[in-house]
Amino acid sequence: MTPSHVADRLEPTQPRRAPNDTVGGPRGSQAMAGQASGTRSRDVHLHLSFSSLRMASRAFREGLAALDSGHAERVEYLGCDDGRSAEAPPDPGRLFVKRLPPPPSPPGSPRVLRIASLPRWYASVFREVRRRRDFDLIIAHNLASLPIAVLLKRVTRTRLLYDAHELETQREGWSWPIRWAAQVAESLLMPHVNHTLVVSDTIRAWYERRYPKAGFTTVRNTPSVVGPVQKSEALRRQLGLREEELLCVFLGMLSPGRGIEEMVEAFRQLPDDKHVVFVGHGVLRECLSADAQTHRNIHVLPPVAGSEVVSYASGADVGVVISAGKSLSYRYSLPNKLFEYAHAGLPVIVSDLPEFRNFVEREGLGWVIPPTPDALRDLVLGLSREQVRRMPKRETSPPSWETEAPRLLGVYHMLAHSADG
Repeated sequence: MTPSHVADRLEPTQPRRAPNDTVGGPRGSQAMAGQASGTRSRDVHLHLSFSSLRMASRAFREGLAALDSGHAERVEYLGCDDGRSAEAPPDPGRLFVKRLPPPPSPPGSPRVLRIASLPRWYASVFREVRRRRDFDLIIAHNLASLPIAVLLKRVTRTRLLYDAHELETQREGWSWPIRWAAQVAESLLMPHVNHTLVVSDTIRAWYERRYPKAGFTTVRNTPSVVGPVQKSEALRRQLGLREEELLCVFLGMLSPGRGIEEMVEAFRQLPDDKHVVFVGHGVLRECLSADAQTHRNIHVLPPVAGSEVVSYASGADVGVVISAGKSLSYRYSLPNKLFEYAHAGLPVIVSDLPEFRNFVEREGLGWVIPPTPDALRDLVLGLSREQVRRMPKRETSPPSWETEAPRLLGVYHMLAHSADG
């Protein structure tokens, strides 16, 4: 099959072994033994995500890490068809993406609509891969994907890695019945999971208390950054700011519970030389655009490619994350944007949450405040661009995917040498 980011069908592929079948060390010997006995070599990682896979940078980085380390020879992704034109993954010659019906419910839809579409998506996934026997590992990227991942694990007799991108059963905005159902489902499915990845140590501690017999590894959601970042003024030029004007930036999903409403309220009360720009998309974009029409210092811009985010953000002066979410998932989160701000050379303003406070204290640059409009307004009012520029620079490079990936590779190695299933 010719390399394509959207294949007509994800057909089994023949192993592409190096001479003497030494790819992946001990795994190469296992593959040779399998071929000699007439069984198919397992060399494919299958990633499942009940999403459009359009903001799947973490999943794609995990796939590339498996390929580059020899733990997989092919990596495939199954997501949801959202009706939009195909979008290639970062390496379409090696990562293969297929989006299956039905489409996910649009942002802001009732949760029950999303839940109601799950059985149809499970059926689509099962039909796509039920006869495959070349999977070395199945990775479920959220709780919604875990039931079909467990079924495929049993059918294909392979291993299952659960990548919990947040505290999955404690998501923001979930009603008590949905949260209870999610907890029951996860507790029934966890015994079938071989290992679980989490994105912060606080979330790992929560999972370890709840599932003491399971194995967990923290792999933080850090950006891929190699070498020093070149400072860019593109963002400031795009907004038409004067040299002395202060610019704060928020990167990511524009949705409730992320402190966006509090940020807007604060900047409505600030003078015109204190600016904030929201870079992303989501259900609050329309409201933010309306505010931008009436306030010169509030701006909204579309998201940029993941490879450009850090350089683009470096045109700002301060990064902001004042999550006001009440859920444990938000309280224990350690979002990618914090690391992006750090690599962009920005000090950060964060709310007083455990992982946020640890990040500021560890990196040594930033402010911890209550997640209220008044606290943010008062802090920004006392800041000048010149004052921020004079702040001490970081002495060491912030964490990146290049420093985080060895933890993931350790998990791949452990699972590759464990008993099947």
